[in-house]
Amino acid sequence: MLSVRTSIELANDVDLVQDHVDGIPRFAALLNSNDSFCIFRKFGDEGARILLRKEIELCQLATKLDELNKTDQEGILKWRLTTFDPDDDCEPAQSELLDKIEIKLLAYCE
Repeated sequence: MLSVRTSIELANDVDLVQDHVDGIPRFAALLNSNDSFCIFRKFGDEGARILLRKEIELCQLATKLDELNKTDQEGILKWRLTTFDPDDDCEPAQSELLDKIEIKLLAYCE
């Protein structure tokens, strides 16, 4: 059931701007005190360019992984396509590439 709150109850929940210390904390409280004050630049073009760059980098790494998979399929490292277990005697290209992809993917998903 919805409860109706009085303006006094609502006012008690609101932090007063003057209750915040001077400087950025008080300025932030002022911006937050009214919806029409809280307007920020979204950096849309810049944000899109950064995301596009991350996507391009991920695609380049994915292409390298596909090429490595094809090479492994045709060569003596075919077994590497069926496991993630590192082999000390094996060249670590797949593992290193997957590590790079993971780092880029985590940064992208932030």
